[in-house]
Amino acid sequence: MTSSPTSSAALALPVDSIELFESLAKEMNAHPEIYQELGWCDMDFGVIMRRDASTPFAVALHLREYGCEQVTLFESGGNQHLDCWLVGDLDHWQAVFDDIAENGMATGEQTLSSLVLLADRIAVKGHDAMGVDLFFRYNQTLQSIFDGAAALATARQGEGS
Repeated sequence: MTSSPTSSAALALPVDSIELFESLAKEMNAHPEIYQELGWCDMDFGVIMRRDASTPFAVALHLREYGCEQVTLFESGGNQHLDCWLVGDLDHWQAVFDDIAENGMATGEQTLSSLVLLADRIAVKGHDAMGVDLFFRYNQTLQSIFDGAAALATARQGEGS
């Protein structure tokens, strides 16, 4: 699913768009063999991107077994249905996706795990400890979903050639 590193790779879709997350879900669902190796995942996971002086972008991925069943938008305060979610400023999320597009996968401090453990740019939240624990339990699955952006960047670059 991940591609080899490309120079000046970029996503054609804004990181704060449901279209990007729908594309990531399609990429996940197209490669069940990757997720079967990682193990099944059953969680409702959210991403909240804080934007300057506007409503945050909030999207939920409804993960079941080895795929993403649904992608939905939600109000940032309306996360009662989520097990856990990640919160960060839009520019930090942009850096995550730029790193993935450039390197074929998240590297160094741009991995979800590193960002959450450092807790200075992106934080994991949940209603209780069990929900937050799901982030750590399914971390590699979540990282693989996000790393799917590399295939999207590569596919988009190929379209223009």
